[in-house]
Parts: sequence; C-alpha cells; structure tokens
Amino acid sequence: MASAPNPSDLTGRARIRNTALRQFAERGFAATTIRDVAAAAGVSPALLRHHFGSKDGLREACDRHALAAYIDIAESSVSSGELPEGRHIGQEDSWLVRYLALALVEDSPTATAIFDALVAVTEDHLRTREGNTADVHAQAVVLTAMRLGVTVLHRHVGHALD
Repeated sequence: MASAPNPSDLTGRARIRNTALRQFAERGFAATTIRDVAAAAGVSPALLRHHFGSKDGLREACDRHALAAYIDIAESSVSSGELPEGRHIGQEDSWLVRYLALALVEDSPTATAIFDALVAVTEDHLRTREGNTADVHAQAVVLTAMRLGVTVLHRHVGHALD
C-alpha cells in the first residue's frame, strides 16, 4: 500500500475523512462521535457537518474512500497473482485494514459493495487465465471470501505468521 500522504498536503475534507477512518477503526462507528473526530482532526464540529452533513454522511465518505483504496490494493495484488495479498497482514497500524474489517463485521452499508466489487475484480482476473473452465463466478466468490477473511482476521493472521 502506498504511504499515506503528508497531512498538510490534504484538503480539510480529506484530513477529516482520514481522521474519521482512524477513529472509526479504533473505536467503532457507534462509539465515535462527531466531536471526537473534529477534535482529533483539529477542526470544529460545525466544519465537519459542513463537509459531510452528518455522522452517517461522514461514514459514507469513509466507506467510499476505503472501498476505492482496497479495490486498488486488490487489483494490483490479483494481477500480480497474490491471493490474498500479504502486504499489510499483521501491520497493527494499518487503519485502512482495521476500518474495512470493522465495516465488514458491523455490516456497514458499504459491506456488500466491498464484497461485490472484489468479486468483480477477481472474476475479471480469473477470466483472463487460459484454461480456466471452472465456474468463474463461484471461484471468485470463494477467493473473495478468503481475502476478506484475512482482512477481518488480519491481527490474528499476522500474529500467527510472525
């Protein structure tokens, strides 16, 4: 995964979103307040509401960003033959992985979109493999479930691999 951009290089909206991703990943969506995120981002709750409207709007922005970032990681790892990818397994500070794991476990509104998008990426990859006569969709679903299992259990997998 690419290194995180310098916070001073990000727009205020992006800084708030990234702070929220970390806060949600550490505490969960229900336990994190608008005030928590605003304080951690160094902005007022009013500015946060200006950019995102509500806590649900902020979560939607976080889900969209996390999904896009994870799809990017998945596409590059699938195309290089790494299923599941190991670049961030066990990295305790990987807030994106922790956020996605929590979104999947808490059944975020985007959890189904995450799963469906990864199935599509995997299915595209499998279709390009010569001689693949299996049920490509079923194969993609199982591989995606395995990939997301590693994402949800990344701390345990990383610990076991150390």
